[in-house]
Amino acid sequence: MREVGSDCCEWKWGWVECNATTRRVTGLSLSVAKYESYLFNASIFLPFGDLRILDLSNIRLVGSVRNEGFEKLSKLRHLQVLNLTGNHLNDSILSSLSKVSSLKSLSLAGNDLFTGSNRTNGEVI
Repeated sequence: MREVGSDCCEWKWGWVECNATTRRVTGLSLSVAKYESYLFNASIFLPFGDLRILDLSNIRLVGSVRNEGFEKLSKLRHLQVLNLTGNHLNDSILSSLSKVSSLKSLSLAGNDLFTGSNRTNGEVI
């Protein structure tokens, strides 16, 4: 197995973006269809302090680990784009996501939003 260096700008993986000046990771795309369901754990992303883009689309997220939810992403002050398209998240994540004030783009299409107790006869209340 080839050793991977610590300079992310030398990584040739299409799912990592790097700032050529600071040599720090600024974007991660973990969009891969899986056959299992996963719980989100925000703490694994917190070391990426310069992260601007996080693509977690279509990875079968169903919720979050206790005390490690989406609200912890608010510690990533540069995070502007969060793609959660095509997961199995429900509307309980909305209050957590509202704490991530740096976001300029949030994609939630294809989730299970407004399918729980907040829906009556097909109308969102």
